[in-house]
Amino acid sequence: MENFINSITTKLDAITFESALPYIQQFALVALVIFAAWGISSFLTRNFHYSEDDDQTGIFRKIVSLLSPLVWPIIAYGLLHLLYYIQTTFLNFEPIFPYRTGKLILAWLFIRLVTLIAKKRAAASMVAMVIVPITVLHMLGLWDDFKSFLTEFGMQIGSVNVNAYKVAQGILLITLLFWLIGRINSLIDTGLRRSKKLSASNRAIVTKMAQIGMYVVGFLVTLNVLGIDLTSLAVFSGAVRVGLGFGLQKITSNFISGLILLFEKSIRQGDMVEMSDGTLGTIRHISARYTLVETFSGKEIMVPNEDFITQQVVNWTYSNAGGRIGMTVGVSYDADIKKARALILEAIKEHPDTSKDDEPAVHLTEFADSSVNFQVFFWVEDIIKGRYRPKSDVLFAIWDKFHEHDIEIPFPQRDLHVKGPIRIERYLTDEEAEEAQKKAKDKAKKEKDSSKKADKKPATKKKTTSKKTTKKDS
Repeated sequence: MENFINSITTKLDAITFESALPYIQQFALVALVIFAAWGISSFLTRNFHYSEDDDQTGIFRKIVSLLSPLVWPIIAYGLLHLLYYIQTTFLNFEPIFPYRTGKLILAWLFIRLVTLIAKKRAAASMVAMVIVPITVLHMLGLWDDFKSFLTEFGMQIGSVNVNAYKVAQGILLITLLFWLIGRINSLIDTGLRRSKKLSASNRAIVTKMAQIGMYVVGFLVTLNVLGIDLTSLAVFSGAVRVGLGFGLQKITSNFISGLILLFEKSIRQGDMVEMSDGTLGTIRHISARYTLVETFSGKEIMVPNEDFITQQVVNWTYSNAGGRIGMTVGVSYDADIKKARALILEAIKEHPDTSKDDEPAVHLTEFADSSVNFQVFFWVEDIIKGRYRPKSDVLFAIWDKFHEHDIEIPFPQRDLHVKGPIRIERYLTDEEAEEAQKKAKDKAKKEKDSSKKADKKPATKKKTTSKKTTKKDS
């Protein structure tokens, strides 16, 4: 740390006006070159502006759209190199600013190119956070001192010296390689998708093998750049094997299962599968670790590849995309059952999605309590489109045809026999309640009037007669 700070202070103390004058002149020339590059790039951009109305090929459109934001840094970098060449060749002068400014513009050009390829500001920001400080240190001549400062923080592992500089270099290199491998793999996958000769499973195999090869090469390149020899890490090989055995067991199992599925072709992209847990959907993608299954409700379920090897899986479209649909249709006992059967067959054959090769079947299966039941089976050409829609359409057609020919679809009916009186209670309507209240009031009023009349009437004497009976002696 002290060496790094001392180198900075030493260079700052050595600056005087006489020593700084050549640098000021170089800075002015660099500023003039950059301004000239800006003028040339503005002229080219304005006069050769690309329009969507232009009749250009697709590849030319991509080239124009890619290079248009890079015109200024490319021209500036070229002019700065031209200035550097003139000063070193004809003036026998070793310029510093043109060379170092060219490095800065080259770094900016790299950042701009990453932004155009990645199409994400986050990626450009991460690259800028790394490239710009390194370039500035190079311009100021402090990179070697900063590098020595980073190498001071480290430790010895076997014969390998691990320090902060190597760790940072490894992280940057691995990040760059993984991003580059991802982009190359995406381009390979896009190119293979355009090929009509390769099936979906073969495309997945080629893409996966290319991805594995690129990752292996990237790993070896990283070790080579960092100067790490695998034999020097033999002391850790036992622990590494144990850790990989436990930590990567599931990952390895899913990876190998994915390769088996791709080579065996027991499931393919576009197949409709049903898992043992009831998951029913369409295979959308087979990756190194999982298989993406999209259900009919729109859910995307990531199923581990191992489940397709170790569990029972129903593939509805393994040999063909056809599927059978079954349903029960009942008619009344008064109906013409032969006519009903003919109408059911007619409704099935009129549906556009039913298979023309497999004949539908209508079987009389039961004389039930309320109806005569037919068991109906028919095939659809593509079961992936769904089973409920064709079934619903056929049932609608059967309903319409039965109504046209007066064939009744019965429903259960029951006869209820009641022994003895039944008390039925119900709530009165508003009109009935008002009428009942009115009658009650009238009745109460009449009873009141009659009681008043009885109180006003005078009491009368009743004449009683007694009959005398004569008892005769016998």
